[in-house]
Amino acid sequence: MAAIEQAGGQALAVQADVSQAADVHQLFTTAIARFGRVDVLVNNAGIMKLSLLKDTTDEDLQRTLAINVTGVFNTLREAATQLADGGNSINFSSSVTRLMLPTYAAYCASKGACGATDPRVCQGDGRPGHTRQQHLAWPRQIRSYSPKASRRR
Repeated sequence: MAAIEQAGGQALAVQADVSQAADVHQLFTTAIARFGRVDVLVNNAGIMKLSLLKDTTDEDLQRTLAINVTGVFNTLREAATQLADGGNSINFSSSVTRLMLPTYAAYCASKGACGATDPRVCQGDGRPGHTRQQHLAWPRQIRSYSPKASRRR
């Protein structure tokens, strides 16, 4: 935060568990109270506990899915009504989902779910002109969704 502020920007740190909808709501509320609006959501929270599938506990799987999948859902759901008009959501996934590494089963399942999120999920709250853009970021590969391109299909 200090580097951002030293460069003339504004920064705010808010601790939140993205797997908890109430925490995500408070995160947005705090940011809007400080800055007046939120223009960009970056979904970058994630955990990765590596183990063979046979050694992955139910608790490890549930925690991974809670942060990596439910967290994305919670933030996108909140963003649908809280992002400024024309705001953007950037969702990070992982190219490791394509590598089939033996100790990455839970992580790949969670990041694959993020990659399968339909870009139209964050188009807004249904009001005309109240749209969002969602971008799915993979290392070295960026796919983006444009509402205009969607209408041409």
